[in-house]
Order: sequence, then structure tokens, then C-alpha cells
Amino acid sequence: MIFAAGLGTRLKPLTDTMPKALVRVGGQPLLWHVIHRLKAVGVERIVVNVHHFPDQIIDYLKANDHFGLDIRISDEREQLLETGGGIKKARPLFDPDSPILIHNVDILSNADLAALLENYCPYSQTSTLPNSQTLQQSNYCPNSQTPKLPNSPTPQRSTFNVQRSTLLVSPRKSTRHLIFDGGMRLIGWYNETTGEVKSPFPEVHEAFSEGQGAGHFSEGQGAGCRVQENTTPPVETGHALSAATSSQPANYCPNSPTPKLPDSPTPKLPNSPTFNVQSFSGIHVFSPTLFPLMDEWPDRFSIIDFYLKVCDRADIRGVADDHLRLLDVGKLDSLAQAEQLLHSIQ
Repeated sequence: MIFAAGLGTRLKPLTDTMPKALVRVGGQPLLWHVIHRLKAVGVERIVVNVHHFPDQIIDYLKANDHFGLDIRISDEREQLLETGGGIKKARPLFDPDSPILIHNVDILSNADLAALLENYCPYSQTSTLPNSQTLQQSNYCPNSQTPKLPNSPTPQRSTFNVQRSTLLVSPRKSTRHLIFDGGMRLIGWYNETTGEVKSPFPEVHEAFSEGQGAGHFSEGQGAGCRVQENTTPPVETGHALSAATSSQPANYCPNSPTPKLPDSPTPKLPNSPTFNVQSFSGIHVFSPTLFPLMDEWPDRFSIIDFYLKVCDRADIRGVADDHLRLLDVGKLDSLAQAEQLLHSIQ
């Protein structure tokens, strides 16, 4: 599914007359780039949601003979449904037996989509990836017991079934972060600017809540510490995904139980799980078996809010790509950067 329904307000005045999906980069619309990336990894059916200038997108797809694919439209012209609501509305358009790769139309990257799909549900907990690298613990299949947070009896975790999603993440700089445990299972979210924490697990709130200073990740002031900025050298070709590890020693802010993040993406707290802090890419693989959990949700909601609500019951995993080069083409000044990124990864 390609999310193409957004208003694109940050790309005004271009989006005063066209949808963001048809804004051109490298001579082609953003939608063209995403469709060709999906087609290259064997995707046969694509659902595109539309809202802003929807007929322009529909006409563009028809004019290009749907690029030889089964492309279906999820019409949201009456109301924007956000990411979670968009997936929920499009449910009848998907194959109920196939995983759904979700991709924002305004994301350009060198992400290895083939590896992400290949490792969505391996037959074992260790799968071989391209370049002989191994993805361990990041993927989980049915018929296995749910890992528990160390020394944490609440909330009780149930046995996993095939209700799962795999989120492509990286340690790139951001103000909003997803929190994973040592096995890269989603356990929470926090906003370093506001100190807001979302998690069904008390340990995560205790570790990252504003009350303990973890919400104030400032420039080395007070108890808080600044989140690590990704300094990994860029790569220009496809690469393997990997689970972030916790081999580095734990670090802490002076005189504070707040985890120190600059030197390691996997800080530890005493008697607590390993925390792995990552940024979401806007690319993920969603299982249709999660749809029943959406039944009680409203028409409009965020998919991240959904994942955070059900992560104590469903298997929501992160796959870390430390070499991910990604650009959100959301502003006019990002168009030139997008041209450079396309040139370097093609």
C-alpha cells in the first residue's frame, strides 16, 4: 500500500494545484519512484489511497496503464483517515493471505525492500540475508513463546500467533523515537521534545518518563542527555538489514537513572530490559491477521498509535538498518536534496 492521500501542505504552492504524490523529483512523480521500487521486488498488487486531488492520481495511473500491475484505489476523498485508518479502510482490497508492505509516497531511500519482505516471517528465528549477514531475533514466527521483560510480571504477555508487523527503523536523528527491547520487539515510544511516553509497559514509563528527566534530551543539561545522531557513513547500494545488538556497555547520565544515549543505541537500566531506541522510516510490513484488532478503533487513527496499543499482545518487531539513507520529501527545500539522493542511490 502506498500512502498518497496527504494534503502536502509543506510543499505549497506546488500542492495548491496537484497532489503531493505527483510532485516531480528526478523528472518523475514521487508516486512513480515508489511504484517502480515496489515492482522491482516482485509486488504484484498495490493499493493507493487518495484524498487531495484524487482524480489526478487516478488519471495518472490510467494513463500509464497501471504500470502493468493490479493497482487499486482506496478513496478517502470524504475524509483523511491517517495511516491506521487508511489501512483499515483498504482491508477489502488486500489479499487476506499475503503480508502488506506499507510505504509512504514521500519517502525516498536506499532501503532493501526485498530483504524486509523476505524476513517478514522466516521459518526460524535466524535468517540468512544478502552478503552473508544474519538477522537474528528481529523476526518471530508462530508456535513460539513470547519473551518477557526481565523482572517484570506486568502486563502479562500472551503467546504470539501470526499477528505481527515488521517496522524498518534506523538510528537516524529524530525527536520522536520508537523503543524496542533487546529482541527488537516494540515496547514504547517517546518524544524527546515534550517528554511524552507511550507504552503498555510500566518499566518503559519509569525509564523514559518526564518525571525522571528522560523526556528532556537537551544538549547535556540536567539529567537528560541528547539522543545519538546517526554518524554511520552512507552507502550507495543495497545492503542487508540487521537486528541492533546490545554488545556495547551500558551508559548512564551522571547522577541520574536516565539512560544515556549518545554512545550507544542500546542503553540499559539496572534490573530492566535492554532498550533499543530507533527512528521509524515510514516503511513497514503489516499482517492481515492484525485487522481484527482494529475492529474497535475509529475510522481515523495513526498506525503507530495502534502498534503501541497492541504491542503487549501482538508481535510488533523492528528491523534496524544502520546504513539507511532516507529523505522525507515534505518541504520545498528538500526537493534539491531528493535529486541528490536519487542520483547517489540509482
